[in-house]
Amino acid sequence: MLENIEAIERYTHDMDESTFVGSGFVVDAVERCFRRLCEAARKLDNLAEDLAPDQPWKKIRDLGNILRHDYDVVERKDLWGIVTDDLPSLKAACRRVLATLGEPE
Repeated sequence: MLENIEAIERYTHDMDESTFVGSGFVVDAVERCFRRLCEAARKLDNLAEDLAPDQPWKKIRDLGNILRHDYDVVERKDLWGIVTDDLPSLKAACRRVLATLGEPE
């Protein structure tokens, strides 16, 4: 999960919403990272809630379903909101979990 979060950060570095929305290649790359991230959350199942109860795991899993099955209704500005508003908290949670488990980042 952390790899995908960091990839999204690299892809969107120095972008604002307007630049992101207008960049099809970056949006596609970010969507791909989100799909992998959401799939990892799905595979973790209840362990995700146990390890990081402060994260919106249902919302994360639901995003994966939307990106896989209802991709035609995904708004780029909504993805940007997730990048800017939600990813920092998820990244911090992933780092906390890895530190608690004694795993390298």
